[in-house]
Amino acid sequence: MKNNLLKYFLLAFIIIGCDSGSEKESPTKGTLKLFVSETVAPLADGLAERFEHLYTDANIEVHSTSAREAVAHLLTDSVELIIISRQLTQDEQELVTKHELNIHPHEIAKSGFILIVNDNNPIKGLRISQLDSIYDGKLKYWKDLGWKGSSSKLQFYLPGRNSDVYDYSVDKFSNTKTLPNNFYTVSTVDSVIDIVASHSNTIAMLGLNYFDKSYTDIKFLELSDRSEVTDSLGVSGIYFPPEQAYVYRNHYPLQIPVYIYSNIKSVGLASGFVSFVSSVQGQKIVQNNRLVPATMPVRIIQLNKEEKKQ
Repeated sequence: MKNNLLKYFLLAFIIIGCDSGSEKESPTKGTLKLFVSETVAPLADGLAERFEHLYTDANIEVHSTSAREAVAHLLTDSVELIIISRQLTQDEQELVTKHELNIHPHEIAKSGFILIVNDNNPIKGLRISQLDSIYDGKLKYWKDLGWKGSSSKLQFYLPGRNSDVYDYSVDKFSNTKTLPNNFYTVSTVDSVIDIVASHSNTIAMLGLNYFDKSYTDIKFLELSDRSEVTDSLGVSGIYFPPEQAYVYRNHYPLQIPVYIYSNIKSVGLASGFVSFVSSVQGQKIVQNNRLVPATMPVRIIQLNKEEKKQ
């Protein structure tokens, strides 16, 4: 009897000792590795910082990378969450279906893409039809876009070939899925901005949350779209800057949803972070990052736009 009792207390001591030393994850406690495309990295950093401030036992590790690499980590089951500003490609979706992966999209914002040029460039806006012609190689000189007296050939810069900016722009504008020889890719968004800031004949496409008027030596182009959508809204031919109000009202033409893609296997920090991003506090951070919230009402007080026909 004594031996059995002794064994019982010894077993109980071992269990209690093991439990007291372990850290169980919860929706507000633990460590989460989050891979995000470079276009939405500032948003992800802001969301992670606020979540950690609210829940001090949480640690969100944000890794900025290309969209394709982020998806690869998700599909190989090395992370539970990624944030990218595009949908899964057909090839990626086929892998999900083939291997019966438990991947779920959560739309968290409406984003878009912006065009920047050097501040010395006199061009203020482009039509989408002109952008089509640039991607098709039909327009290669700034004089053909209205820069009088210029003999410069335009140089178009994009982030790396695995970026969501590259995927979106080639898919939307290039009929052949290849780019003319005056298009260039560099590894980071910061490198793209530095190149445009120092070369007057350059143009580049970036993610919407890099629309920051405090930048010097670059400016942001306004865009005009003559599609059926803008015609039905009565704004055909009007040029719009990439302001939140115009993205929200679908006036600004280059826009796309931002998604969290999840592969969550249990109720833990990943599920808590997804809930936070969809909450009022999380969506406020989306708004502060110059994007349009997806899960809360948007109040537009004033557009402050002098709308003029071009």
